[in-house]
Amino acid sequence: MNKFHFIATSLHKILIISLLLIICLIIGGFYYAQIWLKDIAVNSKSNSSQSTTSYGSTSQAQLQTELSNQKVAVDKAAGIVISSQDYQNKIKQDLDKYALDTGVTITDYGPTQPDSTGSIATPINGLQSNYVKVTIKNPIPYTNLIKFIKAIETNIPKMELTGISLSHSENSGDSVMVKPLIIEVYTK
Repeated sequence: MNKFHFIATSLHKILIISLLLIICLIIGGFYYAQIWLKDIAVNSKSNSSQSTTSYGSTSQAQLQTELSNQKVAVDKAAGIVISSQDYQNKIKQDLDKYALDTGVTITDYGPTQPDSTGSIATPINGLQSNYVKVTIKNPIPYTNLIKFIKAIETNIPKMELTGISLSHSENSGDSVMVKPLIIEVYTK
């Protein structure tokens, strides 16, 4: 059996030829990849121009119809904040209604400043935060208080509690004592 022995010069030639073949394969691969990407870009551009043309041909009447279909959402979004001139009356009416619905008795309303212990959210551009202090007749059943808080938090225009302080009422089983609530109201 003959054993093939590599001589340094033949090994050198094999390595050079292998390196040249690899370089040729890489160059060819890049060339074909470039052609393939160019074809994809041309097809994408033609599809984009066709969709733009079809969108541009949409009539003004169709756009008006779509906007009128979304009127409920637009009106609801506009109602999230109220005017800063009449917010106190609107909030008082809403709180009175929620108190009546949930069995809570409100004894006093009044504008106030935020409590330093409450968590105050980052201000939103164009909106102001006003605060209303609401005093509730104590003791109050816990379930009624939860319903009242849920009504406040889900109200439109947007209101939210900045904090609440509860203590257990010794006289009644499921009743709690509540310190005055500070409610943040967003106005424009």
